[in-house]
Amino acid sequence: MTYSGQSLINYFYKLGIRPGQQLLVHGAFKHLKHEFPDLTPDNVNATLTELITVKGSIIYPTFTYFLKKMDGTHETFDPTTSPAATGTLAQNFWNRKDVVRSLSPTHSFALWGQAAQEEKLLASPKSPLGSGSVLEWFSKRSDAYILFLGTDFRAFSLGHYLESITHVPWVDVFPWDHMNVVPSGVSVSGEQALIEVPGCSGGFMNFQSYLEDQHLIQHASLGASNSMLISISSALDQGKTFFSEHQDQLLCPARTCTACDFRRQICGIV
Repeated sequence: MTYSGQSLINYFYKLGIRPGQQLLVHGAFKHLKHEFPDLTPDNVNATLTELITVKGSIIYPTFTYFLKKMDGTHETFDPTTSPAATGTLAQNFWNRKDVVRSLSPTHSFALWGQAAQEEKLLASPKSPLGSGSVLEWFSKRSDAYILFLGTDFRAFSLGHYLESITHVPWVDVFPWDHMNVVPSGVSVSGEQALIEVPGCSGGFMNFQSYLEDQHLIQHASLGASNSMLISISSALDQGKTFFSEHQDQLLCPARTCTACDFRRQICGIV
């Protein structure tokens, strides 16, 4: 299939994307590229900004996961040069001249439109995806939506915000000791001790299934590529219930994930 701007606009419009929305985007470019061999990341992001307009916002996670190592060595986060570890679309987006990037050394975000005008969003909160984070601001927008372009809820960063506000037992249990790192990030501004460091998100697939059973996710297919859109109100309302009542489903099955097994052990979860 040959790419055209109109074909992408039609696809996004079918999903429910409209001008003026606040949009948090998780994208896997390779899936779209499979359907449009001549497509570029800039095509996708330019089409999204054209459709949303500056009356709305586009937000991409541009996480680097630059945690300090146990031996004291570290990578230093520079918001102007450090590459995103969250995919080609996110990497392309934060390099746009009209995009700003937040300052968290481990979990930064690229911001465009109305979000880019919110100076407080550039901060680096000690809970990277919890209180004071971009996700907290996003969660309070009535016109906010989460877009999964060829991805699923393993990329559901808002799930870590839900872990924070529902106070799951493991929220402040650091699960990455086996990676020889500590809960601290280093940026060009200095070192920052962190709390509520996000863990594994594999269990969030159970929340996706829960939402799909209630028909709360809008789907659109483009060949073999499937994308999803969900409103912030549905994600939060249903998430608060699921994350409070089905905590056993939020961690990976026992003996399949070192990080989740560690949290199970520390919190006494069978």
